[in-house]
Formats: sequence, C-alpha cells, structure tokens
Amino acid sequence: MPLAHRLDAALAPDPSRVIAQPYLAGRERVASVAARLAELPDEAVIAAAARVRADFGQRHDQLDASIEAHAGAALGLLFDGVRLDAVRRFVLGATFTAEYAVEAAALCNPSAMTHPDQSGLAADELRVALSLRCIGEGHLSTLGFVSAVIGGRSWRFQQRRRPLIGARATDGSGADTTFPATSDLGQRILLPGDADERNGIEDARFTEMSGAAPRYRATYTAYDGTTIRPRLLETDDLRSFRMGRLRGPGAQNKGMALFPRRIGDLHAALVRVDNESNFVSYSSDGYDWGTPVPVQRPRETWELLQLGNCGPPIETPQGWLVLTHGVGPMRTYCIGAILLDLDDPTRTIGSLREPLLEPAPAEREGYVPNVVYSCGAILHRSTLWIPYGISDSRIGVATVEVAELVSGLRRP
Repeated sequence: MPLAHRLDAALAPDPSRVIAQPYLAGRERVASVAARLAELPDEAVIAAAARVRADFGQRHDQLDASIEAHAGAALGLLFDGVRLDAVRRFVLGATFTAEYAVEAAALCNPSAMTHPDQSGLAADELRVALSLRCIGEGHLSTLGFVSAVIGGRSWRFQQRRRPLIGARATDGSGADTTFPATSDLGQRILLPGDADERNGIEDARFTEMSGAAPRYRATYTAYDGTTIRPRLLETDDLRSFRMGRLRGPGAQNKGMALFPRRIGDLHAALVRVDNESNFVSYSSDGYDWGTPVPVQRPRETWELLQLGNCGPPIETPQGWLVLTHGVGPMRTYCIGAILLDLDDPTRTIGSLREPLLEPAPAEREGYVPNVVYSCGAILHRSTLWIPYGISDSRIGVATVEVAELVSGLRRP
C-alpha cells in the first residue's frame, strides 16, 4: 500500500489564461492585408479598432503595446516602406495578433519552493511558490507559477490573477528577464526565448540554495522540436530571472536536478545521461558538469523501462532524500524514493521497493494517461508535501511523514 496520502487540493488548467502572440504569415500576406486596409473607409477601420480594444483590452496586459510591436514586425517584412495612419497600423497589428491559451492542453509537473513572501501567515503556516509546466496548442510548453499555503494538514492553492504577463529571454547564454514589481506571481509566464527552446520550456526543477546567492536555481529542458538541452534559470525573488546554458558530459539529457548546497567544494546534480538510470555529476562552477557516476539503475517492475528524479534532493539527518519516477508496463509513471549518503551522494543508502505514489483509478485519464509525476516536493514540519502532475492534465497534492518514509527504505 503506498505510503503517501492524497489531499483534497487540486489545480486544473484554465483555458481563459491567454497571452497575445504575433501571428505572422509571410511578406505577401502582410502586403495584401496592408493594401486592403488602405482602401477601407475610415469609419470601418475606427470601428474595428474600437471593437478590438473593447473585446480584448481587459484580457491582456498592455494590449496596445503588444499590437504595436506586432505591427512593427509585420511592416518590417515589407521592402517598399508601406505607411499607414495610426488607426490602420493598430488594426494591421491586431490582424497579425492571436490569443494563445498557455494551458489549454495541460497543466502539470509542479516544482515547490519556499515563497519569498512569508508575511501575514499563522505560526504553523508556510507560503509555497510552485512553478508549473503549462502546455498549449502545438504542445508548446511555457513556465508559469502559482502560490499555495500549507497550514496544519491542509494545502490551499491561491487564486491566480489575470491578465497574464509574458516575458522571454532572447539569449540563452545569459539573459535577464524582469516582470513588473506590481505583478503577482501567478500572472508571470516565462516564454521560450531563442531557437534552442522554440518548442518549449519544460519541467523546471527549482532548488532553494542553502546560504547562497542567487536564492533559487532551476534546471529546465529546452526543446527545439528535435533536440533537448538542459538549461539553467537563476533568481533571487521569482521576479527577475537570468537564463544560461549548461555544458559538459553531465548536462546532456532531461531531468537534471541540483543539490541545494555544495558537497565539499563542488556543486552536485542528479542527472540521467543514459535515458534510464540516475547518476550524480559534479561541477566546480555550476555550469560545466563532469562525467556522471551511476547511483541507481532500474530493478523493480514498476521502473522497468526507465528511472529519473522527481525533483531536487532534500537534506535530512539520515541522508539526501530523493523522490524518483519509474516507468513500467503500459508506460505507467509512479513516484518512488531513494536515500543517498550526505557526504558521498554517489552511494545509495536505501530505496523503496514499492511506489510511494502510483496513479489511482481516477488519475489514469488525461493528456498523457497513467502518469503521476513531480518536479519537486517541499519539507515542512517533518512532513514531505508533494505536488504532482496527474496524467499531464492537472495537479494534485500528497503528503508523507519523512520518518515513515525513511523507515520504509530498504538497503540496496
């Protein structure tokens, strides 16, 4: 019987959460639309602009600025310097703008961390920030956020404000992205920024660093439609972000997760370079990762196909507690756990023989069936709180007492 206990807490995808994206269709189409606009009577164009502002102005942050940017991009495709008056330029920009529902297809794979703002809480409460993988049309993944409050035995998701505020970094070698100071965490959406991630930002795993700056570091998967690359995200406040590339033999696949402190003088990370086993890799600077050392290979039936982590290691007096995922028959994803030595995390102390959490009958249906999967749990008052994706469609929460979990681990 699984050790984890499910809570009555859920977060479902909301298709009304939209951003305004450019919708360009090539130079010839832009030229034909501009020509048609030039011939329309002023009253028709003015009415069209008014309708756009009335229908969409409350759905988007700074709609006029977005439409102006899209108009500039469209007109920049033309060679003959077409000039339009302000209202026609606005309608042209709106014609080459489309709403994109960031989580219309799925909402999944949360990663939990301590929220930067702990004000206004009761003594036993903790405010948590979660990153979310939001999947929309075309299986494009963006990175969203939500807040929650842990109190007693309950987990309460906080309301996510609108409109959304989208931002992107344009240079994966180290770009800064800052959201407005007045924005709420739930409004912020990190969008793919360059060619390496044009098909998505996937499965961020946030680590709250122990006594180090920046406070939070996260690895995520950049996907260009063919190739996957691990990337780094750094932030002190979950408002200003810096993206960077990772390199070396330890940074070659999905599912990289950082340890929250150095081990000796080195940074450490869980990696999976062979597509099926858990390894540990070390780095002197946190960017260039060395040759991985295996720590866990598939051995149980529920992890027969492959293993990976379900988020960053959590330090306990007994060792590094690592949630894992295993994939078995019928491509069913389950969550397990292992314990690694504090001083030498390449040494496995114990592992669960049975899943900590497996898809319940009501959790089997979704965008990707038969999946429970997390990108990071959080420890609070001796309880491990595990937000998890349910069949890549919605998010649930489970808990387990750390002492009970550790006592259930068996030596390899």
